[in-house]
Amino acid sequence: MNNKVNNFINLGRFNKPLGALLLAWPCTWGVMIANPEINSLIFYNTLFFFSAFIMRAAGCAWNDILDRNIDRMVERTKYRPIAAKTLSITEGLLFIIICLVLGLFTLLFLPTKAIVICLISIPFIILYPLTK
Repeated sequence: MNNKVNNFINLGRFNKPLGALLLAWPCTWGVMIANPEINSLIFYNTLFFFSAFIMRAAGCAWNDILDRNIDRMVERTKYRPIAAKTLSITEGLLFIIICLVLGLFTLLFLPTKAIVICLISIPFIILYPLTK
């Protein structure tokens, strides 16, 4: 069980937070520019940091599923859970679904315009790994 949890942590790159922090950084700037009250500042930054980690995890898992055959041949990536077959594609897809549901939950706290922009970006997020 513990090994399976570690595989999911690796799949979502939760053990390598820099990418999620880089995603959260522009959100932090946006919140700061809006100059909200301290409670809103804390709330939205917490929401965006959570969302950045969750959505990056979904993106990493999606990328790993699509690149699994290539990843097996590359020294740096051959031990990723999908490539190494320590997680199945089905488990990877389930992980993505869970992340997306959690990400959708964070959208509920945003204004309608922000939700629309987020939803418009989804096809680009899905297609991005295919452009490499």
